[in-house]
Amino acid sequence: MTGEDVFLKVASEAPDELKERAALGLERAHGFVMEYGDALARCRGDCLVEGAPAEIGAEAIANKQGLDGSFDVLVPHRQGYVVEALRRWEAGDAVLGTLDALGMLSDLGQLTGPCAERAVGFLESVQAADGSFGGAIEPEDRLSGTAQLGGLMARTRYVRPEALDGISRFLALYWEPSRVEGGQYFSLSGHASFFTNVKHEESDAALQWCGRELERGFRQRRLEACTLLGILLRCDTATLPGATLTPEELLTALLVEQARDGGFGALEPGGPPARVEPTLDAITASVRLCRSF
Repeated sequence: MTGEDVFLKVASEAPDELKERAALGLERAHGFVMEYGDALARCRGDCLVEGAPAEIGAEAIANKQGLDGSFDVLVPHRQGYVVEALRRWEAGDAVLGTLDALGMLSDLGQLTGPCAERAVGFLESVQAADGSFGGAIEPEDRLSGTAQLGGLMARTRYVRPEALDGISRFLALYWEPSRVEGGQYFSLSGHASFFTNVKHEESDAALQWCGRELERGFRQRRLEACTLLGILLRCDTATLPGATLTPEELLTALLVEQARDGGFGALEPGGPPARVEPTLDAITASVRLCRSF
């Protein structure tokens, strides 16, 4: 379905009809997660469709936390383009696992508990002197991951101002529009998340670039709706400055992308296990979009 087709369908479909289709899509997506996800993914899926309290999911995540506040990697199978970005970052399993945990707690609305506090404490303990995270030699390879972590840390009540200041200084040294041009997922997601959640002198201009790239990528079919919505979930916002996409349009496009088996990311070469996380993103986004109109 082209962008014009989505617009025409949105224009002709009543909100209640769209929400009814979304409810059916949620049921199928939940079934996909139940079939192919591990125990933690299934627990999160139940919470995200409100079949269980969010606190249950937060407890399941907290049970995997180490004494130092870190986590082992919590996502056993990732999409290929994410794997490549993480490989370049060289952050190590503890930092990657803690990024996973904070993202999962964010989706559940549980970033204010002791688990998040300990996770932030761990991250602050391994933050480099230049404000970044990760072991990559080239600073450019540490930018996106550092921004991802900074955006999530900023949404907790526990991060020290000095830690955020360090991240801000590191990102400001290398920020330029080319960091997000072309819609590269990890870079766009990281910079959008950080500049949405941290007030910085570059925030307004950077978010305009991010918003335009999000919309351009969507209109040109370089970014699927599921991927775009995953970026907005990390930002904890419905849209970005510079983007004109509506919730109805995004929800319609998201439902078009759902595969026959109920999951998302049907072309992912890693198969069903690698499609669990995008399907969980789609569930979270669908619920939030339905509440917005």
